[in-house]
Amino acid sequence: MTPLEISLKMLPAIIAILSLMLVFYVGKTYHPMTALHRTYIRIDGILHEKKFLFDYEETRRFLQSHGAAEHFGPWVDPVKYLAIRICLAAIGFTVGIYVNAFLGLVGMGLGFFLPPLLLLYMNNKDNDAMTPQIQTLYSLLQVQIHAGVPMIDALSESYQSFPAGRLRNALSEFATSIYFNGSFDKSLEDLNGKFDNGFIDSLCIILLQARESGQAMKLLRDISQQITDMQAGLQLKRKEKLNRITTFCLMGIMGAMIGVALYAAIIQMYASVGNF
Repeated sequence: MTPLEISLKMLPAIIAILSLMLVFYVGKTYHPMTALHRTYIRIDGILHEKKFLFDYEETRRFLQSHGAAEHFGPWVDPVKYLAIRICLAAIGFTVGIYVNAFLGLVGMGLGFFLPPLLLLYMNNKDNDAMTPQIQTLYSLLQVQIHAGVPMIDALSESYQSFPAGRLRNALSEFATSIYFNGSFDKSLEDLNGKFDNGFIDSLCIILLQARESGQAMKLLRDISQQITDMQAGLQLKRKEKLNRITTFCLMGIMGAMIGVALYAAIIQMYASVGNF
């Protein structure tokens, strides 16, 4: 066994020893949770200032726009998120190193990048689920604004029928923030920051234009038509995908039937030859 392999195999044990030493250090204090909280605040402040390999604000925006609080809970912040990624990387490395060093590195990479990949996947699923709601929202806003209802009041009325989820929660917080705080620009920025969705970006532009000029109907109609066209395209893609899956299944069944028939014919042929 080479020195490198010995060192890599000893690394999990070293990590465990250091973790144990940290626990003992915290345990010696009179108020261990206070010390732990103080350490967390210190690390949080350091990460706020340092941007080398970790940008606190960029990570915060990523977590907010991809619905980390909705999926995992409000306890998620950039520091805890980074700690989870490091822990998953250590677990992946520990599992993989028992096979070989290469799998240890692969497991470390998979563990480290699993949380952002998972958030990207869940955000895409959320966007697909929100698209019909956003289209309904645009249609309701058109009707309300055409009837002379102010834009913010129309928005407050329109989302009431939506099921509980990211979109309804965000719109509710947006309307509440405007009514109680009176800061439209800040509330609109917070709403836009909660999503990574082009149609939400367009909605924020429409709200801003409606506030500044009062002209939003044309944009609402145009974007509503864009969503309708996009949904029609997605429906066509789903239909084509279903047709491909059906074709492959039928081909597989036919191949299996042909294989069984050939196998039976070959067995029969060998049996006939054996009788001679």
